Amino acid sequence: MGEELEFVAIPVPDYVAFDVETTGFSPDDDRIIEVAFVRFENGVPVERFSSLVRPDREVGLKILRLTGISREELADSPDIGSIVGQIEQFRGGLPLVGHNPEFDVSFLSRVIPGFPGVPVYDTLELARIVYPGLKSFKLGDLASELGIPLCDAHRACDDAEATGLIFAAIQERVLAISKAVREKIIRIMGADWVSRSVFQVQESPGPQLLLFIEPSSAGSLPGDVKPLPAETCLDRVEEACLDWVADLLQGQRGHTFVDFPLEGLTPAKVAKSLSAHPGPVVLAADLAADMDTGSAASQGMSFLSVPRDYLCLLKADMVEDLTRGGHLDHLDVESKRFLSTITVWRSITQNGMFREIQVVGKGHTLSRELSCLGFPDCQEFCPYLERCFYRKALNAALASRLIVVPKEHCLDVPGELNASGCVLLGFDELGTIWERRQPRLDLERLRSVLEGLGCTGLAEQVERLIFKGLDALGSNHDMVVPEDLVAALASLHREIRLVLPELSQALKHSLGTCSQLQAAPPVLGADLRRLEYWADQMEGILAQDNTSVCLLERGYGDARGVISRKHVWPAIHGKISLVERFGNVVLVSPNASFVSRFEGLRRLYGFEPGDRVHHVDHPVTHAQAGTGPLLVSIDKGHRLSYSEHLELTGDFIKQLALATSENILCLCPSYSYIRSLAGQISEFLESNQIAVFAQGVDGGARVLEHLGEPGTLVLARFGVDILGNTQVLPRILVIPRIPFLPPNTMADIRQREISSLGKSGFVEISVMPVVLALRAYMEDLSRAVGNIAVFLLDPKLLPGQSGWGSEFMAQFHDVASMVCPQQIGIAQALRWIRSGNSCLLYTS
Repeated sequence: MGEELEFVAIPVPDYVAFDVETTGFSPDDDRIIEVAFVRFENGVPVERFSSLVRPDREVGLKILRLTGISREELADSPDIGSIVGQIEQFRGGLPLVGHNPEFDVSFLSRVIPGFPGVPVYDTLELARIVYPGLKSFKLGDLASELGIPLCDAHRACDDAEATGLIFAAIQERVLAISKAVREKIIRIMGADWVSRSVFQVQESPGPQLLLFIEPSSAGSLPGDVKPLPAETCLDRVEEACLDWVADLLQGQRGHTFVDFPLEGLTPAKVAKSLSAHPGPVVLAADLAADMDTGSAASQGMSFLSVPRDYLCLLKADMVEDLTRGGHLDHLDVESKRFLSTITVWRSITQNGMFREIQVVGKGHTLSRELSCLGFPDCQEFCPYLERCFYRKALNAALASRLIVVPKEHCLDVPGELNASGCVLLGFDELGTIWERRQPRLDLERLRSVLEGLGCTGLAEQVERLIFKGLDALGSNHDMVVPEDLVAALASLHREIRLVLPELSQALKHSLGTCSQLQAAPPVLGADLRRLEYWADQMEGILAQDNTSVCLLERGYGDARGVISRKHVWPAIHGKISLVERFGNVVLVSPNASFVSRFEGLRRLYGFEPGDRVHHVDHPVTHAQAGTGPLLVSIDKGHRLSYSEHLELTGDFIKQLALATSENILCLCPSYSYIRSLAGQISEFLESNQIAVFAQGVDGGARVLEHLGEPGTLVLARFGVDILGNTQVLPRILVIPRIPFLPPNTMADIRQREISSLGKSGFVEISVMPVVLALRAYMEDLSRAVGNIAVFLLDPKLLPGQSGWGSEFMAQFHDVASMVCPQQIGIAQALRWIRSGNSCLLYTS
């Protein structure tokens, strides 16, 4: 707790960096196929030992592709048991260094008795602490940022040597960190932390320099979106759109929708177009997250997010006091690592925005604990008011002509800015933005918080409430909350409000010298604040509101019951809120014209009777390119069951993959469908040297990165962000089934309301959003790679099938279509791709 820290001259000069390559992620089921150890002296590699290892089972194509190792090489290699002695002799009792070494140790400890037996330093953990500005800590990305060569990633020897060099660089970085900051990190991580010795160094002579790697520069959209060809005159079209925006903001109080693609509408261009506008204007956009705040100021712009996105210096100091007093010793390692990262980052950041650093897992809770969430109430007592990161950002916004805010926070702009207009780039998410602001209560999390605070009786009440809710739901996914559940929730809410002051007082009393704090201290009072948050959510749910519905849902993941308040048409409420707040509002989206044609879509996206769409002609259409869809039928002459369709889909994808050298992206309706399809096609395709990567099986959305590797098929869920997860986009897209959302209460209410107007509620509420999403995918792909082929395999889209199928296909009237057998369709598709045309292919 209050110990004096004795620092030594050199942290860890001599060590052995190591790495293993394996057939998979499970030490029980997978095997080592390569090991490498590299000995370092004074941070310099001096000797290497590596060997391929013959596994006792078949190695999959994905691993062979990833490592570049062949089956023949493995067959000629020794087994792991025969080289254990060489490994032990080589490492010679020196400390080990690995990148996330827990994985490597889990495999080696099964074949080497007593392994590791020495300290093991983790470069992943250390890099997260001392390089807080990086967005990726993968070995290759980290080596690239530090200028360390990694010639053959995913080969054990190269990975091990790069890891050792990174460890040396980390130690050099530690030398540049002040003694005070190092002491804080050691106290946070605790006496048992294996990397404690890395930070126990003498003060280095001479000037101290700690570089902060800034986030990516401003104005770029997610992914590597290529600009349209020069002949499209995009600049001229953008200028026309920006003229519309400026003119509309000069008009009367109200709102308008503009149909225009968002590419190229950077804050700088919008600011220039609004140069004559009298008052400050808010620009809400996705790209605001990557703005370069330094260069923005010179253009009359500023960037402002919500208080919870900024570090609170007072709370950071409180955490240091709590650490010094030993009050945070109980925290888990992940939380301590994040607090150590904050300690380094705080000393170098200029803006204090959490988006500058990587925040994952429990870091989300801790960043909220350390944020300016209490602003402006904290202004009365905060000693850091003049240095407050959020206050500085707010003052800059008050002096700016254009204030850029993250789109998800467009409804949270502080009133003191007195902005006279708002431009929302991409209003498609307005409904979601509004719904995120509505009260939502996760009963399981509430129960867990009460249990953690020692409120056993209240936790048992919540448990009974959960079981009562699950019984009411039965086999349904959601339902309107029954009256008896509402009454039970109201009673629980009253009891929680009564106990909150007692819990707060007890916490302050337990802290002794910290009892003078204005509120429960950060981190230590997290559970108390969570309980206050859930109490506020309960209050919002119980409030009378004739425009919304109180729903009970099963929830996802660990949730066992979620109660929320939802509006039938949330985007309309969001739009009204924007108009009330800013007066003049311009909502821009490339989908405005399409949305305006359907009453259901209009209401889903915030249109009301009388709303107009200003269409700015732009050259991004398939019709103007002279391209169209190709319909290919593999009709079996009878109604297909789920299993029959899955089998036919698998057979078609096999034939398609064998017929082309192009990589293929298959967007599936669910994760269970992905698993089933992967199980059907993976073995066959891998035997033909085509690797299959499946989202939810081989990783998350980042599996799309494998599209940059030759001979690859990726299975992902429909709705995945393609541009944000891969820089290499495919030219062949397969949609096995149209991915409708499962039945739910809100969809039923919306469909009934649209049906009462004499329209098809199912088509307008369930079908058209999928059409919109597919057209967006087609635009993204064709803009990036030019010529594409899209296969739709849902049999209900065939002519003469269900009514919604014909409505679906009718929305692609601007592209030609045809029906033909699958072999002809594949051949036609490949011919169209080679000819430079874009096409929509439909098979069933």
